[in-house]
Amino acid sequence: METQFDLSERTVILAVPTIDNKIHITAAGAIMEAATILSAHGCRFGMIHQGHCSIIAKARNNLVSAFMGLEGTTDLIFLDADTSFKPDDLVKLVCWGSKYDIVAGLSPLKQDPKVYRSTPYNDENGKQIFTEEGLMEMERVGTAFLLIRRHVLSRLLIAHRDKVYTDKVSGEQHCALFDTQLKDGSYMGEDYTFCERARAIGYKIYVDPSATLSHYGEKEYKGCFGEDVIAPAIAARDAA
Repeated sequence: METQFDLSERTVILAVPTIDNKIHITAAGAIMEAATILSAHGCRFGMIHQGHCSIIAKARNNLVSAFMGLEGTTDLIFLDADTSFKPDDLVKLVCWGSKYDIVAGLSPLKQDPKVYRSTPYNDENGKQIFTEEGLMEMERVGTAFLLIRRHVLSRLLIAHRDKVYTDKVSGEQHCALFDTQLKDGSYMGEDYTFCERARAIGYKIYVDPSATLSHYGEKEYKGCFGEDVIAPAIAARDAA
């Protein structure tokens, strides 16, 4: 039996950090198609972007501020400018947001063979956790295709009010929810830092393994985390 979601009370904002104010043409088409589907189901949809900012953490913080300044918005979805997706996967991401606070789709890195940057969550028995819909709980994910509910950001902004800074160019104040750090002798990117901070105040992070994403560099690096990682791991376990 399929789960039904009411999207009529949702106002979703797609936030794109882009150094040159451009996105891939396939992403543009997917955004248009997904927006049409969401609109047909009563979901309001908008888009913001941060251009000309070479520091990705700063760009994400700026986008969070812009999102929080938009009255009535319910969901922020980060989409990296070099990433594309199937329209249905964006629609599913919004649907999952009806039940879960933070949900991602994973794109492969720009390399061969395929590698996905993420850290699954394991329970006390070392087993990975899946929801009834098949979403996988994670400790950390990349933020190339990530939904965050507004109330999550509201709580994080309060919890990290000591990290507010003033942009010397714009004069605007932002909070460094996304920031790099050194931890256990390793460099941690802004995406993993955000995940750790969200989990520290009680939020769980999930990934939709069925999402198929493309990551553009010298070529298109396309992959589905469920097909490329989870399915082979299950097959190997069953064969053991």
